Amino acid sequence: MAKSRIQKPKTRAEKRAVTPPMEIKGVERVEESNSRQAVAVLGLRGDNGIQKKKSVRGKQLTRAQKARKEKMLDRAEVVTDKLFTKKEESKKKSKVIQGRRGNWEVLNEKMEDDLETALALATVETPIENVKV
Repeated sequence: MAKSRIQKPKTRAEKRAVTPPMEIKGVERVEESNSRQAVAVLGLRGDNGIQKKKSVRGKQLTRAQKARKEKMLDRAEVVTDKLFTKKEESKKKSKVIQGRRGNWEVLNEKMEDDLETALALATVETPIENVKV
């Protein structure tokens, strides 16, 4: 086996090595209970800080803002009408699809009867009085 090299102090691995934590001895702890209590008292207030007062009658819209709002309402009405018509068309299509899903036994019997009548009409020997219509 080859010899392992001694790590140099300026390698990446040495730079990434964990340094031991420093112990702080001369710092005294400050009590935090007073600050927490002050924050709790502020949280109990209803206003929670400075807020702008709202006017009682509301904001007056300018003429251009009113026109934009009216346009927006018209567009919204057009879109809702389109959606309503699309829903109605979809319901009609689903009714057609549900109608196709009918009772297959009844449909098969009807097809057999139609086939028998067609064969009866095709043969010359069968009198027309015996054919079901």
